[in-house]
Amino acid sequence: MRDPGFALGALGHVAMAEARGEPGAHVRLRRSGEPSRRMEMPVRVHVPGAPHAHMPRLLFDAQGCALLRLRPHDEATGDLTMRLTDRDRDILQKLERYKWLTTSQIQRLFFPGVSLDPVRKRLRKLAAAKCLRSYQRHQMAEMLHGLGKPPKQIEHLIGINDIRLAAAKDNPSFFYAYWELPAFGWDYPIVPDAVSRVDGKLYLVEYDTGTETLAQLEAKFRNYDCFDFAYGLLLAAETEKRLQKLAAIASRTVLEVMPKLMCEIREETKGNVT
Repeated sequence: MRDPGFALGALGHVAMAEARGEPGAHVRLRRSGEPSRRMEMPVRVHVPGAPHAHMPRLLFDAQGCALLRLRPHDEATGDLTMRLTDRDRDILQKLERYKWLTTSQIQRLFFPGVSLDPVRKRLRKLAAAKCLRSYQRHQMAEMLHGLGKPPKQIEHLIGINDIRLAAAKDNPSFFYAYWELPAFGWDYPIVPDAVSRVDGKLYLVEYDTGTETLAQLEAKFRNYDCFDFAYGLLLAAETEKRLQKLAAIASRTVLEVMPKLMCEIREETKGNVT
């Protein structure tokens, strides 16, 4: 199920749910310095529907997403009285899907025309209230913000989100990163870094950070013949030399390869919003 978590509803919904015979969930709520209390509320679960018509075995994702997640009791130690704005909720909802974003990525998405200082200030408040987690890879690196534990391949994840933000200018029908694909029924033996559809055309995305050998990548591209649909391959890398090598390898199997440097893609993210 995509975007896990439950949105809290009004207490009056409990009575309505009981009248309709809907199931409920038991949770415990607490206020700072007071014992927890038992409360019941209805819980709605989205089950993915029929496959996309344009591509076998890829399911539609839900339009509605959870805005707030229930946190374990031992994690609820921040500012429980902080009032979230609509923009705060939009940021948290986006992090549910994107996993981790840099401060500048969040600025481009939610604070257009605003300097980084007020963005950092708001994110620090959200982190202090334990609504999100902030993480810095090293002293000179940009701060990252997410809802879970930072993955080992954090640079790779941030790069894929850069590509996602750059793709916004083309108004894609969808853009799914590799961590989203299993929830939508992807069962091909090869999992690309992302899948997108623009103007009726399907694109697979591969972003290379240099951690895989050319032999490993050659084996991966050779297995691209498992796909039973037409597609173009967007190939991204950090250096021109690496990009040319990858494009030459991919072209042996893939009919349409579109190589692009990450510096060019990051430049395109400026001013784009998803």
